Amino acid sequence: GNVDILSGFSKTATGGNIKFQGGSSATGHSGAISLLTGTAKLGTSGHLLLSSGNSLESSGSLLLHTGNSNEGKSGDIAIAAGTSAANIGGSIILTGGNSISSSGGSVKMKSGASRENTSGSISLATGQGQKSGSLSVLTGSSKTSGSILFATGDGYSSSGGIQFHV
Repeated sequence: GNVDILSGFSKTATGGNIKFQGGSSATGHSGAISLLTGTAKLGTSGHLLLSSGNSLESSGSLLLHTGNSNEGKSGDIAIAAGTSAANIGGSIILTGGNSISSSGGSVKMKSGASRENTSGSISLATGQGQKSGSLSVLTGSSKTSGSILFATGDGYSSSGGIQFHV
């Protein structure tokens, strides 16, 4: 059977919220929250959809955020597609939102900043295999196509270089 969890409806104000929170701990680890679909032996397992609602004005955002840490390492966010023993592994698709009359949404990747140490890195790499996959950097086809810019940041003492190896 199905389980439906719904918050209250409002005609003129804000609808009710739903909050899931694991238990806190004074000395140990806090409790975890798991959202899982069921296992399927023959068919496809269920989909897991995280989506904000539609709106005539502005739809809500979807935020994935790990907690802050005062002394240790803050938590990671790992997005990984599943492994297949006999077929193609799952893909990860990051797509900005489409627009009919304005600009489409952007896809931005930015590493973490550091005030007193080195900022985080960004690595784009294909996986290993009998033949490794290709890496393509393309702008979309259009009446006026966009540019591709490779640039290092400004440095107070020296700036980094750009290297291409075959």
